[in-house]
Amino acid sequence: MMSSSGPHLSLWKRGLSVVPDEVWRRIDLESLVLAYNGLTEISERVGGLNNLRMLDLGHNKLHELPDSIGRLEGLSDFLYLHDNRLATLPSSFARLERLRYLNISENAFEVLPEVVTEMSLRVLRDRSQRTKDFAISRAHWMNNWTPGVRVRFLSVTIATGG
Repeated sequence: MMSSSGPHLSLWKRGLSVVPDEVWRRIDLESLVLAYNGLTEISERVGGLNNLRMLDLGHNKLHELPDSIGRLEGLSDFLYLHDNRLATLPSSFARLERLRYLNISENAFEVLPEVVTEMSLRVLRDRSQRTKDFAISRAHWMNNWTPGVRVRFLSVTIATGG
């Protein structure tokens, strides 16, 4: 099923409902694309892919992510989570200190997950038409967001109260 050798693996549009076990044994991977499948969950074993710099989980049916995703401390280039069914992110996301780009568009977030404000992102993207307005406390935002971060939102409300 997997013909790729080397540090990059794309299982884009393979009609997967489960990630094959052999993927989790590929500790050499630097990029992993699992987009456009029917995935409803990601194994805790994802945390063992220590060399990952890019992970694309977009366009699936994920309701939650494993806490072990926070062990991907080398994840630096981008993490695509767009077009899933996520309503929260694990608190372990705060350990993704090198991550520069996070796309959380088209999910079930009603408010911006607080853990996102603890991250050192350069770009946070949400273009969701289905999410409600994000309400972010201005005081929390100003005290916790990393200077120089570019944030792209559609339909954002920043509350003036603390």
